[in-house]
Formats: sequence, C-alpha cells, structure tokens
Amino acid sequence: MTQIRTKIAGIGAYTLERVVTNHELTKYMDTSDEWIRERTGIEERRYATKHKETTTTLGVKAAEIAIQRAGISKEDIDFIIFATLSPDYYFPGCGVLLQRAMGRLPTKRRELWTSETSVRVLSMVCRLQISLSNPVCTKTSCL
Repeated sequence: MTQIRTKIAGIGAYTLERVVTNHELTKYMDTSDEWIRERTGIEERRYATKHKETTTTLGVKAAEIAIQRAGISKEDIDFIIFATLSPDYYFPGCGVLLQRAMGRLPTKRRELWTSETSVRVLSMVCRLQISLSNPVCTKTSCL
C-alpha cells in the first residue's frame, strides 16, 4: 500500500504596504521611539487600509505567491488550511473566504476542503498535523 505524503511545495508571504513608525506614533501619543524600542523592540508596524485589506486579502496574495513558487495552478489545490489569530469574521472562516476570493468553488466533479485553525503556534502544529493526516492532500494539492 502506497502511503500518501504531504510536502510544502511553495511558501508565500505578503505584508501590508502602509508602514507606521514609532516616530509617527509620537504625534498621537505621549511616547518616544526610544521608549517603545526599549520595552518592546518594535521599530515599526503595518496598518491595513480599512475595508480594503483584511486577513483574507492578505491570504489571497500570499497564496498566489505560494502557488506560483510551487509551479502549480489554483485548480490543483484540493485542500486549504488557513490559520490566523485575527480572522475577518468568526463565521464563516477565512479559509472559505479565501476559497471564494480565489474563484475555487467546489463543483460536482471536484470537492474542495477547507480547515480553520487559530492561536499562533498551536495553529502551525495543527496545520501540519492536518496536512499529514488528511488523505485528500497529495504531493502538491494542499495550500
């Protein structure tokens, strides 16, 4: 019996364009760049454009990069595993929103599975376990 194996074929990441520095925060708060850096180590953060950039839209852009790096098409994906600490909504989850945004709706011929996890590090472990134990995932079909 052949065992189905899962592998990471492509990785994608996307960050928001709007950068907000500690110096910018001093215009609105009684703080300083040095105070923030000493206590948090943070130098800058990224802000989303309201009603335009969401967890799902970031996921779509990252997924497009991962798909391109893997050398596959979105039609090759059988299973979407979406993990986040900050979903757009609690229901429906970002996995199905990503699926819809990518135009990957299930058809009579082909079903598309999605899985949602949250809570940072635990979500990474859950995603890996799901992908390794799910018979739907083949070599290049999980995102």
